[in-house]
Amino acid sequence: VEPLIAILVNERSDIPMHEQSSTNYNPDLIRMKNEIQELQCQAAKSLGKIRDKRALEPLTIAFQESDRSVRACAAQALARLYDYSSVDIFLAALSDNDHRVRKYAVQYFQHTRVPQAFDLLISALEDDNRYVRHAAANALGSIKDPRAVPYLIRALNDTDDKVKGFVKSALHSITIIDLGDDP
Repeated sequence: VEPLIAILVNERSDIPMHEQSSTNYNPDLIRMKNEIQELQCQAAKSLGKIRDKRALEPLTIAFQESDRSVRACAAQALARLYDYSSVDIFLAALSDNDHRVRKYAVQYFQHTRVPQAFDLLISALEDDNRYVRHAAANALGSIKDPRAVPYLIRALNDTDDKVKGFVKSALHSITIIDLGDDP
């Protein structure tokens, strides 16, 4: 765990993507920064798979990074830790600009089942990104709360066929009624 944390935290780089002047633009620096970010991303994902609580603080710090990829990887890993101390982080993550971060927030609330999870998952059914809506429907099916049925029925009108499939599956999990394959 410690070597992965070291990569995630200590390998951070303040290499500028480019200087003020376009004449100082350096593709080697950009490539190096991208490689470091990819390394950080892989470290975050591995820490999430290991699910060691020692990774909680470094992942939280990485989640606050400005780089979208590192933030998304840290969010995914944090969601897999299922730690109740991360609730505030994921409450904020539900309104993040990056759909991947919002999707991992939905997955976090699916597994932690904090009191406000139901309402948050219902709201996520109307997210502008289909992957977030997939995750919300899946989460509601997993939770099996009958209060979700009217919201899921409304979500059957989603424009994305895969979302509709997840919604049908969620309804089946809750009601035991098979809605078939027709939209």
